[in-house]
Amino acid sequence: MEKKVRFILLSFVALIVCVPLSGCKAELSDHDKNYVWNFLITVSVDTPSGIKHGSVIRELKVKKKAIGWSEINKAPQYSVKKSIEGEAVYVDLEEIGNLFMIMEESHSKILKAFGFETYDELNTLSLGSKATLDPTQYSRIVTFKNISDPLSVELLHYNKFQNSDSSEEKYSIEDNFNKIFGNDVRLNNISVELTSEPATFKISEVLPWLEKVKDKKLDGTKFQSLSAPNRLANSLAYGNFTTKR
Repeated sequence: MEKKVRFILLSFVALIVCVPLSGCKAELSDHDKNYVWNFLITVSVDTPSGIKHGSVIRELKVKKKAIGWSEINKAPQYSVKKSIEGEAVYVDLEEIGNLFMIMEESHSKILKAFGFETYDELNTLSLGSKATLDPTQYSRIVTFKNISDPLSVELLHYNKFQNSDSSEEKYSIEDNFNKIFGNDVRLNNISVELTSEPATFKISEVLPWLEKVKDKKLDGTKFQSLSAPNRLANSLAYGNFTTKR
């Protein structure tokens, strides 16, 4: 009899505890947010024959799941998942050569381009809203001396983060445009514009060999290595040029 009473009491307590918890979960889920934005990314390059442009459209997805409640801020606490679909920006420089601004943490770069600190702020933009990236926010830009050979890749522009004792972010910029293309060729700007057009996937038309390195580095190896003969080719992979699978 005592065991039966204890079982009933425990069941009653469990019911009291579970009801409000399930209610809390339902309330938290009401705060979940799913965002999708499409951005036109344009790279402009100064050349002796005028400015050359290349553009792609990338799709940015942000999923914010409410996982708790802050009594201090009186607001939900979130776990945030970010993803971006699209491709590297290709600019055809005709007889001068080619360049590709690869896929590299571009979701945070888009946020910073508009001067925002949170992804919710992107919802304040209207279609056609445009911003220019600060040079410290450029992704790596590369060129292929022989566009049919992935091993011919060369570094055109690279921002290297510098460790600093101060809270201010500092970068050193490696710019090889003049060295590779000549003194009259330089990066003009990189812009970001909110659009309703879908993400574009055309890079395989320019780099037909890309499919052959789908699960490899550009040098054909599986893993990145400090002892690789071609460190740049060994640091780049299929995913730096497209997210299409």
